[in-house]
Amino acid sequence: ADTSKGLGELGMVCVWSVSHPTKPQQVLLCQSSPKCCCFSPQKPFIVFAGNEDGSLVLWDLREPVSMHTNGFSSPSHPHSSSSSPSPNKCFSIDPSPRVPTFSTAGIHHLGNHHSPICSITPLLPSSPSPSSPPSRPHSHQQHQHTISTTTTTTSHSHKDGESSDLSFQLATLDAHGQLNIWVAMEILNPDPEGSEMELGLVPGGRVRVVKSASLDLCAHRGGANSRSLDAVSCEQTFCVCFQPRDSNHLYVGTDTGSVHHHTRYGRRPIPKCYHSPLGGSEDGECDVRAVCLLPWQPDHLLAGCSDGSIRLYHVKKASPLLHWGNSTGGVAVTHLQWAEPSPGVFIVTDAASTIYVWDLLKDDAAPILRHQMTNMLLCCTLPPVQYLASGLGERGCVQQPPPLLLLLGSKDGRVELHTLDHTHFPGAAEERKDRLLAYLFALM
Repeated sequence: ADTSKGLGELGMVCVWSVSHPTKPQQVLLCQSSPKCCCFSPQKPFIVFAGNEDGSLVLWDLREPVSMHTNGFSSPSHPHSSSSSPSPNKCFSIDPSPRVPTFSTAGIHHLGNHHSPICSITPLLPSSPSPSSPPSRPHSHQQHQHTISTTTTTTSHSHKDGESSDLSFQLATLDAHGQLNIWVAMEILNPDPEGSEMELGLVPGGRVRVVKSASLDLCAHRGGANSRSLDAVSCEQTFCVCFQPRDSNHLYVGTDTGSVHHHTRYGRRPIPKCYHSPLGGSEDGECDVRAVCLLPWQPDHLLAGCSDGSIRLYHVKKASPLLHWGNSTGGVAVTHLQWAEPSPGVFIVTDAASTIYVWDLLKDDAAPILRHQMTNMLLCCTLPPVQYLASGLGERGCVQQPPPLLLLLGSKDGRVELHTLDHTHFPGAAEERKDRLLAYLFALM
């Protein structure tokens, strides 16, 4: 929280444009410290954040500035639909800060999280990738599930011409293993005075979320209102990723030293856990802090651990295909992510603020680049959609891979955008993808 400009202990989310990185495009405020955030998958004017107090908040960037000129209200719950924000002092920030359009804080009947939200993920309808080559037949074929929302979207339009077809699902995971599935929806006729029927929604707000399901991913804590899943018991969860081909399947990093495999409904998944190289005898000695599926072949999973090890799994095998036991010199992995513009490349950061760049097609034994940063907390590659939206690239350019962009956030509040030249990763994107898939098939 920033106290230098009258913000007190408020949390802040800043929206930046990589084309104009001199200052944030939007400043979004909330009552608690944000732990994770994301955009709506199809409507980038909707921003979500999961907070340290377990609340989920969203901002609708279409709202006029006039809805936010009264400043931030003082109660612990920022918005009650029956009253507008209290006239508080305005903040001297450019651009003008925005208060949440909707917040679950204080709305107890929603079944809120009661511990910090560690992951927030938009869920898209499941569909096989048409460009993916056929993989080896699976011995345990399961029914494929497609996400269906619990609300009905409409095709009506607002008088300003915007479509109301906004409904989609969102998953939030907290540190104690509660997974909530939410449905985001648009209100066609918002009440500018607020309504007691729309708790948590700012007067005049047009977007809200409704909880549709809750799963307890720590098996020892089953309850009447949450579904307890078959899994090895864990006390803490750190991260989650969903299978894009079938988002019924999810992979969770836990404090047991293994990645837990769950389904939201239907049959029990096989395998239930992805273990350490010794078949589980080392499990429990570390935490799995980061998980990431390969974008072009999502039956391969990367996992990063608190002991500095990195593992590569096939989702049908409980033991890793590859294991790098001393990849960071024993320092905990904090983030890892495949680099979509350069198949075979993935980025790792550790707790000592070191960035590692791996290229499996050049050297699968060690990172090809290593750089020590100062007080860095975040490292991520920008996927192609964000890259194209930035105005820095052109669609369909496959012969010349785009530069790999790294977005870094430091403890002192700085945000830096770094570029790695594509000459570090020679070869056209399609050629590299074919080589990578052949390499992964050989590991099986």
